[in-house]
Amino acid sequence: MSEKNKNGISDLMMAASRGDLARVRALLASGASLDEQDIFGNTALIYAAAGGHLEIVSLLLISGADMHLKNKVGLTAAERAQANGHADAAQLFEAEAAQTKRFSVITSHPQTNPVGYELIQAVRTGDVSRLSSILSSGINPNARTRDGQTALHIATAKDDTEMMSILLKHGASVEAKNGQGWTPLWVAISLGNTEAVELLSDSGADMDAADESGWTPLMQAASENNLECLKLLLKRGASVEMEGHAGESAINLALERGHMESAALIEQFIERRRDRIDSAQTRAASSR
Repeated sequence: MSEKNKNGISDLMMAASRGDLARVRALLASGASLDEQDIFGNTALIYAAAGGHLEIVSLLLISGADMHLKNKVGLTAAERAQANGHADAAQLFEAEAAQTKRFSVITSHPQTNPVGYELIQAVRTGDVSRLSSILSSGINPNARTRDGQTALHIATAKDDTEMMSILLKHGASVEAKNGQGWTPLWVAISLGNTEAVELLSDSGADMDAADESGWTPLMQAASENNLECLKLLLKRGASVEMEGHAGESAINLALERGHMESAALIEQFIERRRDRIDSAQTRAASSR
């Protein structure tokens, strides 16, 4: 149980309100309650939404936060985001609602699939022993939540490489997509979890798996100026040529958003590759 102040505001709520992603991740990993409410009825998700902290909103949703809870004024997290002018955060909730409807047949529900439910809960609470025990019984490691997340998606969002490794060892799919079309690699990139990116890559994850808008992980990293993830993806063979459904490429996204470092990194990669090709062609020509 996390500490609370006199208004019932927990450490998780405070970190979410400040936009402190690292602290939120650490608190979730230690078992902080997702849906606790303070005396005003606010949850960590409502605080994150009110501040427009997109990465934290995404992490809390993936971790299972209830987006339908209302505060004492009668506002949900989506409504707080909208009221504070954070249209991008509000859109995340719209997408979440659409995913929930799409995955209306819940495979990890306590009544319809109690073992699958226990699997998801073990990952959410960080219970490694319970997770190992469940998986050793031979159950399907790819049970989904109502919004299409698998246990591997959730472990990736928590940046819990120990749980990820256990799931992967027992056959968890690196290519399973949630309602947004995100693979676990996509989740790792969106939250900047570089260790998770490396582990998923080593496990055969598709570096170019596109989401429903045609964006690849490389495009996501470039759009957020996430240099470390960008370097990893380029090193592991991600394509710089792929385009989203609207014709956007990774380098164009970086330039449009003013991320000159990301654009330069991609341009340098393209130039080095071009030099290697030219050199190989020259050697081939001279050997004839």
